[in-house]
Amino acid sequence: MRKLWAVFLSEWIYVVRDRISVLMLILMPILFTSVLGIVFGGAGNSPLRIGLVPGEATVTQGLIDVLSKEKGMQHSVFTPPEAEAALRRGKLDAVILAPAVSAEAVRIMTDSTTQRGFDAYTRIMAVQAAVSGRGTAVSLAENLVPGVNPSLAGDRYLAALMPEVQVERAWKMVAEGVLQVSPGMLVMFILMFAAYSGEGVVQERANGTLRRLLATPISGWHYLAGRLLGKVSVGMVQFLCLAGFGAVVFHVNWGGAPAMVIGTGLIFTAACASFGLFLGVVCRTPDQLSATATTVCLALAALGGTWWPIEATPPALQVFGRLLPTGQAMKAFHALILYGPDGASDAKAAWLALGVWGLLFLVLGVMLFRLGWKRVSPGRA
Repeated sequence: MRKLWAVFLSEWIYVVRDRISVLMLILMPILFTSVLGIVFGGAGNSPLRIGLVPGEATVTQGLIDVLSKEKGMQHSVFTPPEAEAALRRGKLDAVILAPAVSAEAVRIMTDSTTQRGFDAYTRIMAVQAAVSGRGTAVSLAENLVPGVNPSLAGDRYLAALMPEVQVERAWKMVAEGVLQVSPGMLVMFILMFAAYSGEGVVQERANGTLRRLLATPISGWHYLAGRLLGKVSVGMVQFLCLAGFGAVVFHVNWGGAPAMVIGTGLIFTAACASFGLFLGVVCRTPDQLSATATTVCLALAALGGTWWPIEATPPALQVFGRLLPTGQAMKAFHALILYGPDGASDAKAAWLALGVWGLLFLVLGVMLFRLGWKRVSPGRA
């Protein structure tokens, strides 16, 4: 155990002594997340901004009453030109146009192709149904209790007479703004740092340190296990820092299931650590590893949907991208961010895929490394 611990500590010493490693570990991901978060989304869980254009007095007042009680929604009254202009400038997520006559329908203006626009649309549909149901309930209350003021009967009869309103989503939610940027940068930089950390193995092999190390009581298994655990621990520190930064600075709600989120981070970090170990075994020089890691990691990041929502890519690329480890990690994080505990099934399916990727890289890395250390020390297995 002491031998494994020594190798584990050497991984951390290598990281701490290298200023570029520290930069890549925390500062660069935070910088990228901050810039992209400010440009593309602000706070991903800020209240929906609703504009209300008044119409018939009773309907308008009913909408105001219900909107005032809705959590996660802020409403303001506008004239039609003001509301349309604010919607086009992105200052509103949706506009409600109350009808001039109570018999007419409520109109909704929004861009339902965006996540916030679709959320606003579904929430407003529920509000409209609630207002309509309240009107029906008050009419029934007047008939059931003649002579009773409807405003007094409302609280008594509305709960019994107004049907429960449920709005089913017509299509899958898509993460936008910081809900895309925060997990995207987290996934990309954890992968990149793990890949570049394989340089330690390359350097030790190139300068002869590994040959001398394997001539000591430290076996190849101790060396590999220590390196792998060291990479996983560094990756988890990076994960917790970046996830915490997204939650504190940009108010990213990671889904209300912290154990699931941490489990996703741990499995993805372990898969990345296996990938970094694999590159360290395969590459022969630090320059070769750097070039390979840069090319592969950027390709995996782009195809896996860390730079933009994968739903924005052609269908064929969506299928391919979701097969990659980055695509599976984004799938798990988005499932938890958008659906909370209800996204657990999607997250667990992604865990399985990430486990397969990690095991594949680990087995290949161990096999190739084993061939090398047998040549160094033929009598040891």
